[in-house]
Amino acid sequence: MVVNHRKKHLLHVVKTEQVAESEGPDPETEQVIKAQAQLVNEAIEKLPIEFREVVVLRELEELSYKEIAVVVGVPIGTVMSRLARARKRLLTLLEQERLPRSNQAARHDSLDQAEQLECLS
Repeated sequence: MVVNHRKKHLLHVVKTEQVAESEGPDPETEQVIKAQAQLVNEAIEKLPIEFREVVVLRELEELSYKEIAVVVGVPIGTVMSRLARARKRLLTLLEQERLPRSNQAARHDSLDQAEQLECLS
């Protein structure tokens, strides 16, 4: 039963429907939040299963380290180690995702400037 519960949450890590139901943010902000949630979800899905499960159980299910150790069947020190490694990998994955997008935006901006210069000529 616990295994099925974990697998269910590992498949759908970030609950984007909660973002849509929230009150307050304007549509543009809501889109940004959804896009960020999607990037995080994709990064989590790229993690090895042993890292992914502890991240999901800790950050999304809000289980304690001790509870995660019981669910996963490993010592609490292993949980702490896996979480630290998973967070480091997530950070790396998200930074790698951000850099190509930044480069694309810079190229787009330079193309826009070139087009503007052509119009002035």
